[in-house]
Amino acid sequence: MDIDIDAGVRRALAEVREGALSVELTLHFCGGLVTKDAVAYPGAEDEAAGFQRERVGDLDLYWRQRLVVEGSTASRVSTEIVPRHLRVRTKDGMLSAQASYE
Repeated sequence: MDIDIDAGVRRALAEVREGALSVELTLHFCGGLVTKDAVAYPGAEDEAAGFQRERVGDLDLYWRQRLVVEGSTASRVSTEIVPRHLRVRTKDGMLSAQASYE
């Protein structure tokens, strides 16, 4: 996975004295459609909850991929599907994540 963390993200994390960043990726399978969501927030997450840790420069990135299938009662954390690219940026003072699987 290619990981790109914008300098603005690093500044925002430094302002709150945080050395870790977490990203929750979700793929929703509904009929023949697949939608994706990516949420980024400051702080570390528990690897026991399915988060993978990657060292990116001076930051620890915690990320996990959840799968939600229509008709299923619960989501599933998967390491079988990994995005090719993960980009985290700041937009209007907020963290923003985008994943690409192509």
